[in-house]
Amino acid sequence: MAITATQAREVAQEEQQTRIVSTGRIQTWLDARLAMDKEGKRMPTNADYDKISVGSEKWREISRVFPAWTDSVLIYPAKNGKFNAGKDAVDACKDRAKNEWVFSAASIPKEAIGKEGVGIHIDHPAIEVRGKTVILSAGPESTVTVLEDFIQESGKAGKVDEKTRVPLAVSNADNLPAGQIRWLYRVDTAGVRPLVRGFYACNWWYTRLVVSGDGREGFGVPEFEACRRDVSADYSRDDCLGVAQLETGSEAAAPKTGTANPQLAPMAREILPQIIEALEENLLHVATPEIIENLKRLQRVASEDLVQ
Repeated sequence: MAITATQAREVAQEEQQTRIVSTGRIQTWLDARLAMDKEGKRMPTNADYDKISVGSEKWREISRVFPAWTDSVLIYPAKNGKFNAGKDAVDACKDRAKNEWVFSAASIPKEAIGKEGVGIHIDHPAIEVRGKTVILSAGPESTVTVLEDFIQESGKAGKVDEKTRVPLAVSNADNLPAGQIRWLYRVDTAGVRPLVRGFYACNWWYTRLVVSGDGREGFGVPEFEACRRDVSADYSRDDCLGVAQLETGSEAAAPKTGTANPQLAPMAREILPQIIEALEENLLHVATPEIIENLKRLQRVASEDLVQ
């Protein structure tokens, strides 16, 4: 359906007032969130990333951040399971530090209790680390949404939910318009998983469409248009991924003075062939001091002036 001129102006104003900016950091989700909270900043939600990934080329402005954590978390029972009244939702897997991840029973909406095929999506959850337990709950800035027709099979296509931008199960997903299709990745067991947008494979453009929340370490490469719509709720919470922050209002409108370091492109052309050759000959485990030094040079240059 065509939008009116007024609606178009409102969309343009919203885009001008909101901007996703790479922090240049690579962290676990918990470290990233705690750092953001301390700094008084926010990570983008799944919906924020979806806006720039599908039907837009704005993702190119922050392409270096992918794969990136979002400030959205999916909570779901084991495959074909249910949320139980009065009981926390507990992820079936602890993280590498042996922390248990739970979503507070008090934050589970009544309409989600006792039903099959239901998941919960929360933006900007409150976090409490109590001993070896990471407790997520609905805080003053949180938005909790019950997702009915929650996808039960990882990697399945569904129709995007307009609010959360998470795909939901439908019988005719393959026949939907491209703009309405997303793919969800999840674990079969119970999950309390931060969402990831844009994961890296052989071709990094695979990042644009996936919503992930299952913790996988290996994945195939679909066609370009398909990968922009993946929503990943399966990543290990121990993974160190890209971190961005959401700027709003005058902060987003302020011009950025940083520019890409002009040395990076020629250095990459010089260094990357050495890395490729080492990989091809299976010699990376005996890298020469020259290769190691070149990698350090590339790291230094990349960190000097590439943020915006």
